[in-house]
Amino acid sequence: MYIIQRMSWSLVDYEYLLDRDDIVIINIKTKEINLEYNNHKYYLENIKTFLEGLKNTYRTDDILKKQFQVDFPRIKCYINDIKIEDFKSFYKEIGHTNFLREITMICTQSSAFPITMKLFKKYQDPEKKIHVTGCNKSSLIFNIMIYNKNHIKININKDFNIIQLDKNGDSNLLKKIISTTIVEIDKKDKDVYYRIL
Repeated sequence: MYIIQRMSWSLVDYEYLLDRDDIVIINIKTKEINLEYNNHKYYLENIKTFLEGLKNTYRTDDILKKQFQVDFPRIKCYINDIKIEDFKSFYKEIGHTNFLREITMICTQSSAFPITMKLFKKYQDPEKKIHVTGCNKSSLIFNIMIYNKNHIKININKDFNIIQLDKNGDSNLLKKIISTTIVEIDKKDKDVYYRIL
């Protein structure tokens, strides 16, 4: 049995209707600001709202640490263009910033939740057996740029496949999607941009 919390972000408002080991049904509503730039569609969210959603998920440092340790082997992480291979190197590189907890929260799979739910709403169709899946277990990539201890920018890239199951249960690829979430934190406050290609 899972402990379910209601979480409300500016991009996604959802609630679990049913949650068991074998099935999850989620009711999703979205509200967004659509921006067109270079022929790509962006979705905008305020950084405070984004971080508040993550803080509600990771109420204690223990919960955050456990989730980060589970997620880290399944992600790729770069800090200032250097690939980070382990927890110790990760904490050493971000430890001198003023956003240690925020960066750790963002570098979990939860930060991809809003864009994932957006894609589920747009593409998922159980009646037609169309599903949204991750491309592979390391399809979540974090590129962290540390400008100074008060200014961090994180690009989160995640690839998705839109598949359709045939009557034999085999999957056919309908579409590949590349999503980018750009998170910028500094003492002046910034916004979060989501982009789907």
